[in-house]
Amino acid sequence: MQYDMNLIGNRPTPVYLEATITNFTKGGSAFAREADGMRDIFVPVAVVERMTLERGDQVIATTVPNRLYESWTPDLGVLRPAELFAIHIVKADEATIRAMQDASAQEQIVEVPKDVVPTVQELILEALKDGPYRAPALAKKIGVARTYTVFDRLCEMHEEGLIARANLYSKAGQKQASYVIWGLTTNDLFPALDEDDVDDMSDLQG
Repeated sequence: MQYDMNLIGNRPTPVYLEATITNFTKGGSAFAREADGMRDIFVPVAVVERMTLERGDQVIATTVPNRLYESWTPDLGVLRPAELFAIHIVKADEATIRAMQDASAQEQIVEVPKDVVPTVQELILEALKDGPYRAPALAKKIGVARTYTVFDRLCEMHEEGLIARANLYSKAGQKQASYVIWGLTTNDLFPALDEDDVDDMSDLQG
């Protein structure tokens, strides 16, 4: 039996926000601060554990209004909860964040066409046949205006084992990757090893 989800009343529309993880509770939940510094986002422990979040991580959060915040009153005797609730989070590489900021500043971000949304995964898989891509370039190639829509789907596809991912770091000790590269397989991300390379790796492994 199929249900028409549009019939469900008062369903909040999720909003994608760039944010930074600020601190954690003793129970393992986390809080993030929206990029413009105006609102806090509560991140439940299940999301924290799935994404192995750390303080200072830059993320793209899928958020809805926090009902506890909306119903809070001073007489409850507790601190006011965060304004927003994260239902999903992905870590954002520096290049993707810069691309999002540039697009926002130029007011070039538009809604993803409804007829494209169901086929974003198919478009990604087809595009990656041409070789590895970063999320901003891939979004441009497949015609999706919102970079984080593509980045979010890429992360989900990687978790499902559909594509390969490589994190590139400009300096030693970085917590945040400078770039994230995506490909259909690891062979697409790195040159094929010749026999000498295989021998060298065997020597390193003892």
